[in-house]
Amino acid sequence: MNITFIVNSYSVNYFLIDLINQILDNCDDSHVYIFNNGIPNNKNVLNKTFESLKEIDKRFGYFKIDPLKIVSITELNNPNVTLIATSSSIPLSDWIISFDSENFKSDFFSKFSINGIVNFDVNFNYIISNVLNNKLEIAIVNEIKLAKDFKEILISSIQMNTENGVHNSISKYLYFRNLGIIKYFKSGHYETFKLVDYNHNKINYFQLSFYYLKLIVTIFTRKMKNSKNNWKLAIQKKGEDLVFIKQPKYSFWADPFLIKNLDGIFLFFEELNFETKLGEIACVRLNEQFDILEKRTIFADFSHFSFPNVFYHQEKFYMLPENSAKNSLVLYVATNFPYEWESHCVLMDGIQLIDAVWVFHNGYYWIFANKIHAYEYDNNYCLNLYYSKDLFGGNWVSHIKNPIVVGDDKSRNAGAIILQDGKLFRPSQNCLGQYGSNILINEIVELSTLDYKEQCVERIVPLKNYIGTHTINQYEDIKVVDFLKQE
Repeated sequence: MNITFIVNSYSVNYFLIDLINQILDNCDDSHVYIFNNGIPNNKNVLNKTFESLKEIDKRFGYFKIDPLKIVSITELNNPNVTLIATSSSIPLSDWIISFDSENFKSDFFSKFSINGIVNFDVNFNYIISNVLNNKLEIAIVNEIKLAKDFKEILISSIQMNTENGVHNSISKYLYFRNLGIIKYFKSGHYETFKLVDYNHNKINYFQLSFYYLKLIVTIFTRKMKNSKNNWKLAIQKKGEDLVFIKQPKYSFWADPFLIKNLDGIFLFFEELNFETKLGEIACVRLNEQFDILEKRTIFADFSHFSFPNVFYHQEKFYMLPENSAKNSLVLYVATNFPYEWESHCVLMDGIQLIDAVWVFHNGYYWIFANKIHAYEYDNNYCLNLYYSKDLFGGNWVSHIKNPIVVGDDKSRNAGAIILQDGKLFRPSQNCLGQYGSNILINEIVELSTLDYKEQCVERIVPLKNYIGTHTINQYEDIKVVDFLKQE
């Protein structure tokens, strides 16, 4: 796929660099051409009012790099990126992408495009007015010229936490839009996306003042709080009441997984070390009444461990913990279950994946996980899928529709895949209001190398006096869940 960008300067916003990198990473055999049109664009991206609000928004930040930050496009050091000096050198491309609808000569550049032209101008008023009106769902829209006229085409829609500031909402919109256009390019079904009414509301500055007054109150309220939020583990045998594990009062135990055998019930979880502020993997042995008989720490070092996905496979116990800080997804095997483990193999290297779960289905092993990008703080909004014929072989293929699920409200895993009555279910977290606010159970209705579909069939909410729940697992007739509590 060849894509030509028409820019007005080699100094561009960072989200353009992100889009180019995503095209090169996700579109097979892609090459990007960049032509500097040389026509100055004097439009002010955001006025001084919004620039002055950045200091407030930073306290709610999603991303380490501001997508509106100005960077030089010449810093792209990739053999598949070519800078074009003259318009006569522009090759015939699958798509032309422009960032300036006012000065862009679409009739001239359309002759260089096979499929059409994408206008990547940003309607900031549209985003800001939706945020101020607390619209949780915002359409991802691009103007695309497929024939003679530009049409406002819905690429996708996203769930937004509108209480995190204008800049953060704009940042998230821009990164989501990049994801949407990549999936649009890869789909090949350019005519199937419906037209939408893309409102151009003016910004209500009275609403803006009231909105930021509430944000400032939120910041001061957080600072005044003396309580801490800690995760607590609860366990339940089928047909019986839920029982909380007798863990120390101010302890942080989360992400529970369990195994039951003749030696007892073994509960694996993340334990936060309050001195290092890092997660460690611990295990407790329980009796039939769920009393703790023994506790040991299994994994603890200079990096963060969590989500101890433990399972029995081919007559051995394995664990796939979250340890993305080491830039790889490592599978461990028990040498002396349950407390002694060693590295068995690296499933994926040079990648940071969190909360990975797997399932064997239709001749393939499938891994579901969120992928960490260097520019973000928030890792909860894109679920990726990988598949391989061999769980241990390391030859994992990224699914053609990655990310297969997008949105803070449903992307991050909340436990192992559940097989029940011949159906597959994926537990996920709703992180829209806060991290781990509740759990969704999603039935997987299609899982193949070409497509993925799921639908929510159940929602699990926190118990009374608890403010969150974000992991659920079961083994035979026992279920375990974690709940967030203020102490």
